Amino acid sequence: MHTDDERRSVHARLAAVLDDPDEQAMHLARATVDPDEAIAVQLEHAARRLDRRGAPKSAAFLAERAAELTTDPALATARLLLAADLYQVAGEGEAHVLPLLERLEETLQPGPDHARALLRRGWLGAMTDSLSFSEI
Repeated sequence: MHTDDERRSVHARLAAVLDDPDEQAMHLARATVDPDEAIAVQLEHAARRLDRRGAPKSAAFLAERAAELTTDPALATARLLLAADLYQVAGEGEAHVLPLLERLEETLQPGPDHARALLRRGWLGAMTDSLSFSEI
């Protein structure tokens, strides 16, 4: 059995030797623990490329990890909204999108991003029949 530190170390070594930026990003996502904007940018770019290539679930994972590694709250929110959109495209609505949107609703101050999260959650809730009338 390997420790988390050992696994992260292997992912970091793989990221350092791979040529493909999307594969490199996948390993960086698994190797990085502390916030790092440069890595977050790499992950976001890879997420957008993977989305264009038709891999929304992998793209969503990278966008969500990018948000987790971001210190700027506005950028983190934008990346979480991107991840929610990508998970939705991947058919992961209830499993991934609703928890992301609920987390955003709890942490965002009233404003445009909060409204976007509420609208997405309402739309998804209506589509999946998971929104109770007490939440309206």
